[in-house]
Amino acid sequence: MKKNCWNKRKLVSIALVFSILTALFPMQVNAETLSLKEQAQQTAQYYQEIIMRDVPGCTWTEDTEVSHVTSLYDPYGELNGIVYEYQNGQTPAGFLQIDLSSETAALDSYSFGDEHPAAKKMRSLPSAVSRNRTSDKLVYLGGYSYYVLEQATTNGVSEVYDVLNEQSTTLNLSSVKQSYTTYVAAKNQSQAVQTNTVSPMGLNTVTKLVQGYTSMFLGTYGNLDPWEENKCTIISAVNTAMYWSKFRGKTNLYSTMPGTFNAIKQYIPITSADGATYNDAYNGFRNYVSAKGYPSTRYGKITSANWTWSKMKSIIDSNVPITMATVHYGEDDSSGFFPDIEKDDKVGGHAVTVFGYQYIEVANTIIIADAYSTSLVYKTFSSIKVSGESSAFSYYVGW
Repeated sequence: MKKNCWNKRKLVSIALVFSILTALFPMQVNAETLSLKEQAQQTAQYYQEIIMRDVPGCTWTEDTEVSHVTSLYDPYGELNGIVYEYQNGQTPAGFLQIDLSSETAALDSYSFGDEHPAAKKMRSLPSAVSRNRTSDKLVYLGGYSYYVLEQATTNGVSEVYDVLNEQSTTLNLSSVKQSYTTYVAAKNQSQAVQTNTVSPMGLNTVTKLVQGYTSMFLGTYGNLDPWEENKCTIISAVNTAMYWSKFRGKTNLYSTMPGTFNAIKQYIPITSADGATYNDAYNGFRNYVSAKGYPSTRYGKITSANWTWSKMKSIIDSNVPITMATVHYGEDDSSGFFPDIEKDDKVGGHAVTVFGYQYIEVANTIIIADAYSTSLVYKTFSSIKVSGESSAFSYYVGW
């Protein structure tokens, strides 16, 4: 099969013309003449061309086709994104998710491997969920929060189906709407800053991975059976250990995927209700690497207040991966998030491993392993909701 066989001269010409036009007439102007879906399609094609031209390891070619298109909605029922899934022949070739939360099209995330995890599961919902849901809308609340609304209950609390975690739960939609509005406002502010600061880079896309990283068959929920609830923190640790073993010479840290998972699990306790606490995850992984004969020399915690692009970038530039906790809406509480994240100092939400970062036009992107995909996912920095207001939620351990 041909790889990266796009006509480069044609591709560069298209990208150059498009860049000149968007510099003179920004994409936001299109909102006056194009529908949101038309904007999304145009922006997806624009980024697909840039990614094919500039991103190492891209498996999309001129023969890559769209296999599925899935619309996303905000908690108010308005369109806030579209997922385009791709295939090479009959083989899934990843996805590209477009953000429409600000009524203009922007990049949210993309990947070269599996189908989009939420869109895929949406196509095969359990029969009980299909009977109870109030609409066919897949609600996206940012980060890794994808829901289907089910039957509403009293006091503003609604039953919902958590698509990625495949379970029914409840959300206080009033508090979720407030939190979502705040999230969109913060994302818009972050994107405005990026637009003003990234322009000197011109048309170049810069991709930076931690030292030596080429590719790994990542640990996921699907390949670490039996399925155990709230094990994303340990999966993140497995992927981190695999990196240090395969690319940095710390061979004792990784044996097999299930073997390493079971070994790390002895150091990071998890519960079915809450997963791993922040301190258990951080101290547990440090104790694990020490027990394997490699006491860590570069390590630290990062509070959500200090989680900035420059902070993340400085750690990746020092060639140490980061375990990051993203917010995932859970059972109803006053804030709409997992209960007591700050009080109990929990990692909270969903843990991912940051292996790199990318500048792609005006989007700052982090490169992550997220336990849902066997391939790395490129997700814009502004689309990731961090857990908590001031609690330590992320950490790094290495050499």
